[in-house]
Amino acid sequence: MEKSFLSDGSSRVWRHQRILWWLFVVNLVLGHLSIFAMVTRWAGVLDHSLAADQLYHGFNLGRYIELAMQPGIGFGTASPGIAAFAIIFFVFMLFVTGGILEAYRSPYKISTADFFQASGAYFWRFVRLLIMFVIVLIPVAIAANAIKDWSGDLSTNAAPEKLGFWVDVAGAIVIWFIAMCLRLWFDVAQVHAVATGERAMRRAIRCAFSLTFGNFAALFPLYLVPSLVSFIGMAVILLIWTKVPAASVGVSFVLMEIWMLLWLGTRLWQRAGETAWYQRTQVPAEMPAMPPVVAGDATPGMAVGSQ
Repeated sequence: MEKSFLSDGSSRVWRHQRILWWLFVVNLVLGHLSIFAMVTRWAGVLDHSLAADQLYHGFNLGRYIELAMQPGIGFGTASPGIAAFAIIFFVFMLFVTGGILEAYRSPYKISTADFFQASGAYFWRFVRLLIMFVIVLIPVAIAANAIKDWSGDLSTNAAPEKLGFWVDVAGAIVIWFIAMCLRLWFDVAQVHAVATGERAMRRAIRCAFSLTFGNFAALFPLYLVPSLVSFIGMAVILLIWTKVPAASVGVSFVLMEIWMLLWLGTRLWQRAGETAWYQRTQVPAEMPAMPPVVAGDATPGMAVGSQ
């Protein structure tokens, strides 16, 4: 019996789970570096202080306000550094996307060199796709802002007390659905580009549009189900976190890292499911998928995604 696309996608993520662990470690390292300067600065203020003890073993509002007023703390000054490392991780993810899709698509284990060769080969193509994606999102952002303003006006002026709230909720659901459809469309464009070696991203977008909305019933669950798993998992983790004592910093850290691992895993599940769908419906069975960019020199070495 043939696997479902979701099941096939999860199998590919498991088979190539080293990719997930690599991404997790990179995220963990960048996260540590992003707060290193802030932690070092805070240590000089908080180490062995009464304020630190009262904040570590509970939450003392007075001590927190006193802490925030300290010139050596500088909550706001930490934001640029954290944002910079977040951007670095985003660019890194964009860079390795080509290698990830190549690993999920290939019927054999690709070497680390081939993985990064594919990543580099598709990077600038995916940068162009990202720019087009941002342009497509502009009308959606404008519509979201208009709905927000409209709901606020209704909350102030409309007779029904909760009309503005329900308009805001309905609008958020519609905008969320449209954004998911657009993200799926550009995901398929990436999968198509890697499968065919397409260089013209506008042509890839046109082809992906017909593929996505011509097969929407089969493709949308590949995006929706992992997203729901991620949201439900996030809710469970947050519920557990609210029960963790304030002094159990290590437990809180582990829970947040599990959340990150879940987020990365479900995103890879989406990409693997989309790749499985494309291979089984768009590539003729008698033509095994071959890498359009990677030379395929199966030299010995650490294979990306192999166990």
